[in-house]
Amino acid sequence: MSNSNLTVAVAQSDDVDTEDAIAEVLAACEVQLGADIPSAGLLFAAIDYEHEEMLTAIQARWPGIQIIGGTSDGELASAQGYLEDSITLVVFASETLRFSAGMATGTSEDSRAAAIRAAEAAHGESDEVPAMCWITPDGLKSNMTEVLAGLQDRFGASMPVLGGTAGDHWEFERCFQFCNGEVFQDGIPVLMVYGAVDFSVGVGSGWTPVGDKMLVTASEGNVVQSIDGRRAFDVFKDQFGDMVRDAFGEYPLAVYPPGDTSGEAHYLRAVYSVDEEAGTVGLGAELPVGATVRLCNVERPRILDGARLSIEDALGTWQGDNPDLIVVVSCAARKWLLGEHAPAEYELLQETMATLGVSAPMVGFYSFGEIAPLGGSNQFHNETCVSIALRAA
Repeated sequence: MSNSNLTVAVAQSDDVDTEDAIAEVLAACEVQLGADIPSAGLLFAAIDYEHEEMLTAIQARWPGIQIIGGTSDGELASAQGYLEDSITLVVFASETLRFSAGMATGTSEDSRAAAIRAAEAAHGESDEVPAMCWITPDGLKSNMTEVLAGLQDRFGASMPVLGGTAGDHWEFERCFQFCNGEVFQDGIPVLMVYGAVDFSVGVGSGWTPVGDKMLVTASEGNVVQSIDGRRAFDVFKDQFGDMVRDAFGEYPLAVYPPGDTSGEAHYLRAVYSVDEEAGTVGLGAELPVGATVRLCNVERPRILDGARLSIEDALGTWQGDNPDLIVVVSCAARKWLLGEHAPAEYELLQETMATLGVSAPMVGFYSFGEIAPLGGSNQFHNETCVSIALRAA
């Protein structure tokens, strides 16, 4: 789908053979591109493919293309819909936008420093101010609070950071990141976008905050020790009973960012572990002392409501022509909780777009954490569906 400023091509293949799958994807993109030559792209792929082989094929087809991505827990796109074991590629050709990719490893040692190095590798000596930044970090080794802090250190809080972390089909063993022709682990790929871009972000989960707002009164890294002066585990158990021991992944915390004037905007921080004896709760990322939180619960059908709210939020204020592209990053935990109903999330996104009268190609993946602005600042989300509408201005 194209306009005068941007041509977008989206393709998928779930062929089990890497060579055949990437050939199918490249051929489909070329049909959509026509005579245009893409300068950048995003690649999401299941963990079992030969990733270096597919990246080599992409670079051979379009030498110098700037591309990032990573392994995913499932893929979705308007090409073939929801798939669990696919190669999914979107590429961009534009005369008004410029793209530059960079990479750094060592995020497990110092995520903040690695993020700065990756951004510098992409930005180089350019005097241009980036319009936005896309990242697909290692979802198992990155301290995402520090990753976002590093990017803010370098480019300021006003630069939007978008994307999601790489995953590995819920195995939590290893995941891979892509940058141009190479495959990495323990890394942060960055794609800088320069030029005029209109975009809108929608965030939805389906989880409902319950009870009063509380303060985190003791924490260390991603482990919360007390909330409102009480053992964190006891706070959860008093609300949800013994289920919190075995189904803690269903009860994230709603975190209210400081400085948000609405008082309602919040992101979710997933519970990854509980220690009843110590009284602590382990989260999907850091949560500092003084953070304002509420407990959350959900009925599984409402998880799909989160996807609908996400796309409605992204498109509700959209002005002018259709977007060039919709990018969706949804959490692997949502797919896991939805089970056999997981494909309904993509279907609902498409139905909601049709109801809103919006037509645009869609691409996305299931991540181990979602990255998008909320309440005026870039945030790392858990258990959330993020929808991003884009159009070259």
